[in-house]
Amino acid sequence: MWRQDLSANDPGYLDPSSWGTAEQTAGAALDDPSNGGRIQQVLDVTHAPIDPGDPASIKATALDVLWYSFRGTNDAIAKLGGTAFGNMDRMYQGSLDDAALNAGVARFQFTADPAKLAKLQTSARLERPLVTIHTTGDPIVPIWHEALYRHRLPFFGKLLHTPITINRYGHCKFTDAEVLAAFAVLVLKVSGYNLLVSGDVLPRPQAQAEFLRLSRRYGASPVLTPAASLR
Repeated sequence: MWRQDLSANDPGYLDPSSWGTAEQTAGAALDDPSNGGRIQQVLDVTHAPIDPGDPASIKATALDVLWYSFRGTNDAIAKLGGTAFGNMDRMYQGSLDDAALNAGVARFQFTADPAKLAKLQTSARLERPLVTIHTTGDPIVPIWHEALYRHRLPFFGKLLHTPITINRYGHCKFTDAEVLAAFAVLVLKVSGYNLLVSGDVLPRPQAQAEFLRLSRRYGASPVLTPAASLR
């Protein structure tokens, strides 16, 4: 089925106000053991990240992606003058019957206004240091988005960019130590000085060790000091 655009009168329109009902319906379907095979096929086709050690992450990934569809898709269509993606020529693979899947999947044509879309595009021309941090198993903003941005950077732009990768499932699921380490790296890149951090910021020895380890991996050597010395 081909749909050039979505509107409130279109059967494919996702009414944000109906999310509560949709969440309950989807949640019940995801909890139904008889749907296990179908859910696995969806994961095989989409490669949506999950935590292999946590079966609950399957439901979490599905509901999180659906939530963004309900809350963000229509807003993007309205602001961009159409859909900013298309799948007219895409062939999906990984299901038990790819032919049936591709014959029945809804098809969307790219209809967004190029001028409106251009306003949301980054220039990929860095003028100052940039530190990014991303989880490998982010189900909302895939890790390859970061690689895609880095690929657009020219040579000197790549020198200004420090991508920090955290091997974990979840969207922006960082520890305090990891966020502080990213900041320490940024401070060094911008000022040339290493960050001085009070031990009270990360009171647990394990968190302090994690902070120092990650900072050093990316070239920074922050100093942890007792709180009294900073007063």
